[in-house]
Amino acid sequence: MSASLNPGRRVGRQFLVIQSLIVSVTCLLVGIISGYHAAFSALLGGGVSVLANGYVVFRAFRYSGARAADKIFRSFFIAEAYKVGISALGLSLLFWSQKFVAAAVFIGYIASLTAYWCFPFFPNGKAKNKNNHNR
Repeated sequence: MSASLNPGRRVGRQFLVIQSLIVSVTCLLVGIISGYHAAFSALLGGGVSVLANGYVVFRAFRYSGARAADKIFRSFFIAEAYKVGISALGLSLLFWSQKFVAAAVFIGYIASLTAYWCFPFFPNGKAKNKNNHNR
């Protein structure tokens, strides 16, 4: 990751990677159980959530530092509102098209949300070393 990346964006990108991995594993499992069409549907459902969270990372973490606290606060609220809108629009389009397996779309979307529960177990994407506490 880039050294110029602020800490919020760095953690946000790590979250998106973990969320994408969870969606990929879910698609693989759905594909094994129900076939290609269901796997693609799960990918699209999970992709809606990854896209919405990607917008949050892009928008909410544009600013850093104590002087930008007001801008950070505002950008988080705006980003979360857009996240809800992106998710609602994306899922609505998928369900409206009726070309995808609805249950698989929903499974992919819900699986992507489990990243919120898994992410705390990945501290900054690094394994802890008991011998090097200060590094």
